[in-house]
Amino acid sequence: MLTKKKLATATIASTLFFATLTPLAAQNVEASDLEQTFLTEEGQVGTEIQYEDGIDGEEVFEEIQPSIGVRYVAYDETVYMPSTKSSGTKISYTAEVINKSTGADKVSRSLTREKFVKAGVSTSAEFNILTAKVGVKAEGSFGKSSKVTVTYTWSIPAKTKTTIQYGSKTYATTGYMARYSRGNLTSKTYVNSSYSTAEYSNKTSKGL
Repeated sequence: MLTKKKLATATIASTLFFATLTPLAAQNVEASDLEQTFLTEEGQVGTEIQYEDGIDGEEVFEEIQPSIGVRYVAYDETVYMPSTKSSGTKISYTAEVINKSTGADKVSRSLTREKFVKAGVSTSAEFNILTAKVGVKAEGSFGKSSKVTVTYTWSIPAKTKTTIQYGSKTYATTGYMARYSRGNLTSKTYVNSSYSTAEYSNKTSKGL
């Protein structure tokens, strides 16, 4: 119980007052004392209580936050809101092969490509939220890059000029990572994310 304070923050429910008063103090509580209500800083309804202490006449009040009637949206979530989305390729090797013979030929190359994730967010959890929203998974790990080396063999048709390519399929998106607490937007961060999704190879042949 507090003494000699203003009553602006007193928010106890009226049914609790008599349970917390001493017998002498309770004798001085009038019904009209329970009639003044107001809004707290959180927008909740409170009841102001004021009475005289039966022992020394000091002004006293009870200060308890209400546990009933709290109103808020039970929504605590982080969501990704994309503005742009695009898929593409990152070519690490390209060559043009001419086969003038009357039979098919083969070309083999040892090639290296990069698996990469430039997430644009601060945590792997947020990156998982991003990829789930756009529906495209990354082939690599959050915030990491690695090299992949393979040997590729292409069949080159007879009497053709053939272009061969090797690299990675990629995906890019921009947007905002929005964080909500009790239904209210608490922060909104711009995101620019790009990452590889799979191996890519291509062959295009034209007759001579």
